[in-house]
Amino acid sequence: MEVQSSFSMEKKNQISEALWATCARRLFLLKLKSRYADGQKIAKKLSVQITKETKT
Repeated sequence: MEVQSSFSMEKKNQISEALWATCARRLFLLKLKSRYADGQKIAKKLSVQITKETKT
């Protein structure tokens, strides 16, 4: 029982860390995108990256 609980806690920690990292990357990209007008090439590239980050 204790081994299963330990495994469960490790899995929860891994998922939590992965979720935090994904959110941090997405927020960083959104902040960068807000600096540029929507029609600019860099803003379009950032939009594609944000979409990819959201889907993963």
